[in-house]
Amino acid sequence: MNVPITENENDKIVLVNEETNRWVVELLREEVKPAAGCTEPVAVALAAAKVSEVLNNSMSELVIGVSPNIYKNGFAVMLPGVMEAGLDLAAALGSARASAERGLDVLNHLSEAEIRTARERLAEGKIRIELIDTTEKVLIQAEQWSEDRAHHARLTLRGKHDRIVEVIKDGICLEKIEEKSPATEKSITGFEGFYTMKVRDLVLMIDEIDTEPLAFLLEGVIMNQTMAEVGMTSPVGLGTAFALKQRFSKNGQMKDLARLAMTMTAGASDARMAGVDLPVMSSNGSGNNGITAIMPLVAYFELKGTGRSDQIRALALSHLINSYIKAEIGRLSALCSCGIAAATGASAAIAWLDTRDPEIVESTMTNMMANLSGMVCDGAKLGCALKLATAASTAVETAALAGDGIRVPAGNGLVGRTIEDTISNLGRLSRQGMQLADAVVLDIQETFARG
Repeated sequence: MNVPITENENDKIVLVNEETNRWVVELLREEVKPAAGCTEPVAVALAAAKVSEVLNNSMSELVIGVSPNIYKNGFAVMLPGVMEAGLDLAAALGSARASAERGLDVLNHLSEAEIRTARERLAEGKIRIELIDTTEKVLIQAEQWSEDRAHHARLTLRGKHDRIVEVIKDGICLEKIEEKSPATEKSITGFEGFYTMKVRDLVLMIDEIDTEPLAFLLEGVIMNQTMAEVGMTSPVGLGTAFALKQRFSKNGQMKDLARLAMTMTAGASDARMAGVDLPVMSSNGSGNNGITAIMPLVAYFELKGTGRSDQIRALALSHLINSYIKAEIGRLSALCSCGIAAATGASAAIAWLDTRDPEIVESTMTNMMANLSGMVCDGAKLGCALKLATAASTAVETAALAGDGIRVPAGNGLVGRTIEDTISNLGRLSRQGMQLADAVVLDIQETFARG
């Protein structure tokens, strides 16, 4: 994909043509989607739904193999509709639904009959989860036999949470995506050119982009705010946002942007991690990324009265920065992408709304990554609400500090000479330095499960 952007001689304006508008819309539609439930168990459910669909919901046995990162993030998070955890339960629910057409919304509004069927299949021992020995982050292999064992289906989901690359029934290939060898975080999107852009160009592009084709991003505001309201008005999940709102409301602090952002962001996470049966708008394959990329901006819009076009531009920038950073650190990682990528996107968008200055946006991003680079991902769970609250409030304060001229200088830890160097360094930390961390977290989870 070519990124046709040309700057004028003063390096002030990026001229965006029709092709640029097209790929921005395509990229954001690919990466910003509704999802019901945490996307790792949802991906397991989607794989199960597809193989069950292929066999017309006839099942005697279902075996799902998952990568360590899928296992880690699906270990403790509650599922929508049942408010219970378990990858085996996610697989059972997906198999009972037996339709993959909803994609990441596969677990949305399960019927009582589907839940009953899923529980019966679990009780009968028909479903098994296995750990795949792989360094791939997003990999699921599903295999199912029909009730009479006469038919067999298997599939592979790889690279993205809804990217089914192969489906085979009775030895005949029904679907196949020809993969580049080796597939990378950047190549699987089909938008490699985006990831070679300079951050400065990306920020300048946002000023020129056609907003109406991106109006669907506003659906994420409504969707995630609805989930946040659940968490703020009832002590679901960890109860973080409910407690914060009660405390902040007593002294008028809910009108402070940082406190409102952390409360709203935590509220959506509280409700989602508890399994509330509502979708959220995800970002780059993660619902919590979507919450973190969107909710600090929703707080900003509420307090500042931001116009519609600027809302769309800010949301687009936040999602794009999230995807840009995650292409380096990995779609799944031992680092908390909510804090390091999604919150950096939100902070960059707030700085853009305040200043329209690419230099200040870069300072904001530098400060965010220098600050939160040590936030570890130890799986999706109720406690994520605390991390998202921290990330959201930090996003707001960091944008303000950047506007005051604060920027962590190059050579301080991971901070490179350019913002692109800093993001690359963060990627090295994730890919090379944190591999053992993932294995240790997984061992801790398995030790707990064994009692």
